[in-house]
Amino acid sequence: MTNTTTETLTIDTLLEEGRKALQAGDAYAASKQFRRVTELAPDNIEGWLGMAYAVRSYLEKREFLQRVLAIEPENSTAQEQLAEVERRIAAGELLAPKLARVAPGPQTAPDEIYPSDDAATAETAVQYCYRHPSRETGLNCVQCGRPICTECVRPAFVGQLCPECAQERRPRNYKVTPTNLVSTGVLALVAGLLGSWLSLQLPFAIFLSFILAPIYGELFVRLTDRITQAKRGRPMQLTAGLAMAAGFAPLGILTLILWGFPNLGLLVFGGIAIFTIVTRLR
Repeated sequence: MTNTTTETLTIDTLLEEGRKALQAGDAYAASKQFRRVTELAPDNIEGWLGMAYAVRSYLEKREFLQRVLAIEPENSTAQEQLAEVERRIAAGELLAPKLARVAPGPQTAPDEIYPSDDAATAETAVQYCYRHPSRETGLNCVQCGRPICTECVRPAFVGQLCPECAQERRPRNYKVTPTNLVSTGVLALVAGLLGSWLSLQLPFAIFLSFILAPIYGELFVRLTDRITQAKRGRPMQLTAGLAMAAGFAPLGILTLILWGFPNLGLLVFGGIAIFTIVTRLR
């Protein structure tokens, strides 16, 4: 009960902050708050409506409004807004004018959410990239509206995003923290040491490796998922692969020194296990 109450308070706070950001014309801050609401409560209608208010792409507005109607088919606000969005898309429009100062909320009228085209042409001053103030630009992030140069552009479904908005849109399991990488690296190192020892105990190691090494790699990935909450991406691949290789290295080097040639069973087992892990963490 306490956790539910705390989550409700958090959602209410995020919604209020999102509305205030919309009133101030700050689409970037608004979209951050409303996106967080939809992550915490995927069925929260106000969160999805807030996202529809904040983004500039009409295709994205349509997607968010359709999410509202999937949850509540009779929502008149979403129906009216979706009809307006469809009209603009049919007219060949891709981006809404920059967010104006509005009073957001579930009953906000469509003409307040989609300001007139005069607002889009009102700004004639030279723009400079917000990350590189010395660079003039004619590009704007389709989500937050801030000016960005070609170096800062991140391609989006429609138009382009700034680096911060692009990062916000990444799925949660691709947002890897240093703690995730450290725990994955330590686990992979231990798994490499254990795997190299196991490979030396196998009879017909080269042949059995083709069966057992993928299983070993899969077990490692599942354990990593439990520890890191299923993180994925290139940093996870590099960390796990290199740490696992480092775990196999000591016994590999030792057998090379003692026997004068590398242990093929160990190499095959380690190679297949690492390949399995890197592939699964993509």
